[in-house]
Amino acid sequence: MGVECDYCLLAARLLPWLVFALLVLPLLRAPAPRLVQVVGRTGQAWHGHLGARGPPLAIGPTSLC
Repeated sequence: MGVECDYCLLAARLLPWLVFALLVLPLLRAPAPRLVQVVGRTGQAWHGHLGARGPPLAIGPTSLC
């Protein structure tokens, strides 16, 4: 064989850098910032959350006029 194309040589030279980047870049990523809770917890449940309630009540036909 002995005759390599330019693209093959370029890929062979860049392949170790690709592996290096794939191994190092995830380590360099900064962790996502955590949300800071402004209001302290009082220990009570938050009553604004209603949870699953089901379908809305059916209201009978009304006149629009």
